[in-house]
Amino acid sequence: SVANPELSCELTITVVEASEEGNKATFEGTWTAVDPRTGMTMATIEIFRDYSYFSDGMSQIMMGWSLEGSNVTFMVGVNFQGTLSITDAVVNEDYTVMTATVTYMGMEMQLTFTK
Repeated sequence: SVANPELSCELTITVVEASEEGNKATFEGTWTAVDPRTGMTMATIEIFRDYSYFSDGMSQIMMGWSLEGSNVTFMVGVNFQGTLSITDAVVNEDYTVMTATVTYMGMEMQLTFTK
């Protein structure tokens, strides 16, 4: 066969880091921390694409978030610094369990959130 130069074209393949977006989508949803002694919900974190909400059942606090591998960073607004901090948040491989140190209204708790 003879190559026709008029029909030749250059194919450019761009590899996109799809896993990160996929992980973010998997991470979205409602995460609930339950008190193992009483079975009562202690806190929920609702995670949307660009923001999230922490709730204790009474009030909601809006947070930014980012995900790098299994480490989650939550960022509260200036208004709520001192009221809420969520640190050392780690999510498991299949995005069903997240552990975090939650300091809320002066009380520090090690919470396990499930989705």
